[in-house]
Amino acid sequence: RKGPITMWRGVVSTFASRAATTSWQYVSLSQVAKRAAFQFAPVILRSVHSKIRAIDTTGKDFHREHHRQVLLVDGGDTKEIEYGMAVQKAQKMGLDLVVVDPKKDPPVIKLLDANKFLFEKQKQKQARNKQQKTTTLKEVRLGARTDPHDFAVKMKKISQLLEKNHKVKVVILYRNPHDFHLHRDEGPGTLNQLAASLEDKAKVEAEAKLHYLRYTMVLAPRSS
Repeated sequence: RKGPITMWRGVVSTFASRAATTSWQYVSLSQVAKRAAFQFAPVILRSVHSKIRAIDTTGKDFHREHHRQVLLVDGGDTKEIEYGMAVQKAQKMGLDLVVVDPKKDPPVIKLLDANKFLFEKQKQKQARNKQQKTTTLKEVRLGARTDPHDFAVKMKKISQLLEKNHKVKVVILYRNPHDFHLHRDEGPGTLNQLAASLEDKAKVEAEAKLHYLRYTMVLAPRSS
């Protein structure tokens, strides 16, 4: 397949040879270029656009016989056509074919810019990985009997951690077994109160559990 540069050289040579055989007529180089651009531009355009890509959503090349059927999605329209016709349409529009559902029979194909599609997909993957890396587990401790002021301070701290996309492990501590037996029910009550107060910002990822002399509960940001 000839590239655009090779085709232009052939065009210029053709016009130059015609000018040389006509002794009485002077043809300037600018005229040659204008005639070439006017007459052969559509051909060169097709040569550039003919190198379309057919890939799946992972970026792997997609191969299919031209007479086989596909579901082509073009904007809001979906039409079952032969794969060869889909290739021709992509060539005409200067786009690529991206197979969004290869398991369906026939497979679903969209007319897209393959490079732009893969770039956007990579950006989304990087954003997800960044979010996963920045999400850490923080721990906030409270006593079994916490006065209202301390409770408000701890709740504010937990709220700030959640806003920074951190998960929070809330721990209710008992000083000794005697303290645990006296105030056993107050631990779960405090945790439930916290979860209810922060319901708009947090979801309970791990329900309250008892581990020897401590109750624990894990809160996660609503956005995660």
